[in-house]
Order: sequence, then structure tokens, then C-alpha cells
Amino acid sequence: MTNSPSKQQLLVNLKQWQQKLSNFFSASMAKNSRHMKCGEGCSACCHVERTVFPIEAELIRQTYPRLSARQESAPGQCAFLLEGSCTIYDARPSICRSHGLALLTDSGVSHCELNFTEELPPKEDWLSQNTADTVLTTLQIAYEKAGYPHERVSLRLLWRELTGGDKTE
Repeated sequence: MTNSPSKQQLLVNLKQWQQKLSNFFSASMAKNSRHMKCGEGCSACCHVERTVFPIEAELIRQTYPRLSARQESAPGQCAFLLEGSCTIYDARPSICRSHGLALLTDSGVSHCELNFTEELPPKEDWLSQNTADTVLTTLQIAYEKAGYPHERVSLRLLWRELTGGDKTE
């Protein structure tokens, strides 16, 4: 018998963490909206190929076990981006929930080049990248200790898995 949390409990913990990130983002956006371009229709941060921890890939699988087949997105953008919108928004990875915020890193403050072009937000609206990474990594380590995968998952390969591959409309 193991004392490791179940897969479902780990996914609940991940959802709770992601909700905290979303809440932090929403609060920052409410206070700093004139300095942030994030919003429906903005997909500037989605034009990149990403990988995620297996625990985040599993949450996407469980939330969207089968996605409608469509033409695969162009290389260099997120496979889940369709006409400027995220097709897995409710289960989007943590990186997608924090992008756009002012991130406190070891080398200073980082942010989307579209945001905070005139001034940075107050320090209480900065997200610590180290804290965010530590929480997510801790969840992934617990997932691995419970016997689940440790290799990062390409979002493009995950999209192919959930749609059955590259299909044309």
C-alpha cells in the first residue's frame, strides 16, 4: 500500500493551483487593464511550440478526451489554437495562465512585450516565477512518485492524440 496521493487527487491539486494562477491574473488584469493587452482574441503568446509536464497533459486529456478533428495548426504556434482562440481554455497549462503578467525572475522582471510598455505594475502584482515553477514542479514530482510519466509532453503530439491526427476540414 502506498501513501502517495491518487492520480485524481493530484489533478485536483493541479486544478486548484491553476485556479490560483487564474485568479491572480484576473486581479492583476482588473488593476492594470490599461497596461495589459491580454484578452479574448489576443493570441500573441500562443505562437510558440510548447511542452508541458505529464500531469498537465493528463488534465487536458481528462477534460477533453476527444477533440474534433480539424486542420492542424501551423508549425510555430500552439496546436490547440484555432482562429485565435484556445480550444482547451478550461484546462490550459499553467504557463498559459501566467503569460502576460509581470514575472519576477532571477534576472529581474519579465513580461509580454505588448504589456506594460509605459510602466510596470505595482510589485504586489508581480508573479514570482520561482514560486510558480516550484509549485508546478512539486506537483509533477508527486505525480512521478505515484508511478506516472516524467517525460515532458509536446502539445502538438497531445493534440494529435486527442484528435486522431492531422485532418482536413
